[in-house]
Amino acid sequence: MTTTEAFLAASFPGSTVTSIEPLAGGHSSHTVIARLDGGPVERVVVKAGAVGRPPVGRHDVLRQARIFEVLGGAEGVKVPQVLASDVGDPNQFAMSFAPGDCVEPVLDGTGDLDAVTVDARARAAARMLGALHLVPVDGGALAGVEPSAVEDELARWAAVLRVVDQSLVAGWENLFTELERTIPRSPRTCIVHGDYRLGNMLFDGVEPTAIVDWEIWSLTDPRVDLGWTLLFCDSTAFPGVAVPAPGMPTSADFLEEYESVAGPVDELAWFMAFGCFKTAAIMSHNLKRHREGRYDDPYQERLPPTIAEMIRRGRDAWSHL
Repeated sequence: MTTTEAFLAASFPGSTVTSIEPLAGGHSSHTVIARLDGGPVERVVVKAGAVGRPPVGRHDVLRQARIFEVLGGAEGVKVPQVLASDVGDPNQFAMSFAPGDCVEPVLDGTGDLDAVTVDARARAAARMLGALHLVPVDGGALAGVEPSAVEDELARWAAVLRVVDQSLVAGWENLFTELERTIPRSPRTCIVHGDYRLGNMLFDGVEPTAIVDWEIWSLTDPRVDLGWTLLFCDSTAFPGVAVPAPGMPTSADFLEEYESVAGPVDELAWFMAFGCFKTAAIMSHNLKRHREGRYDDPYQERLPPTIAEMIRRGRDAWSHL
């Protein structure tokens, strides 16, 4: 019996696991979908950390379960329901299965989705991001979670950029200096997903059913999410990897939908530049891991033009600040 089967047997007494299949996802945790016979639900999704590795950072999957419990029932926000959890080795939890498909139009293409559906999904995602950023964070459910200041977020990704191939990220230090020099004041702190985009959401038609992939959530300035997400409205930001995405709204349209829920946003240009900085860090780090043989993903070799474009866009943003 695998650790997943044992966990499910203990969590849902009287049920029988009839199948377990992997779900596509990141490399930081193991995610499967299990079918149960005789259980309270027919299907559950199980996310588990790595066996033998301390539950720290991305491998602390119960930290993701915690944010699902906080957001469960929040108005306008859809996340899976936590059904069971286990603090053993590996740490893991079972969550409700959310129906739907997951498509990142700018990077994956729109597939069978028409332009009207793409537009509707993006606008729904914008409104849900606004709702997410309005969820109160001063309750006991988040006690002990230290907020991350914007300067901490900046330092986090600068540390990543210092250890990647410097030929890929020429000019990042100048961008960092300007970002550090002009950090805006944060008027409030909220729950930030960290990688909010259509590719991390499930939709049933045009209705969102769940926001997924919460590995890097934090409590920080809401514009950290917004500046990142708006990049995915523009296919020209991703040379070498982007594809046509008919129906994808402009960043201005996305922002308008967001503000209809969360209210006006100011000093967004800084956070757009920071989104470029963060994207360059994440992509160059992923390429580094691929080239070091930590995992095999030839797609990563297509990233250098986008990495360079992100640094360029970030530096150009100063004309708007």
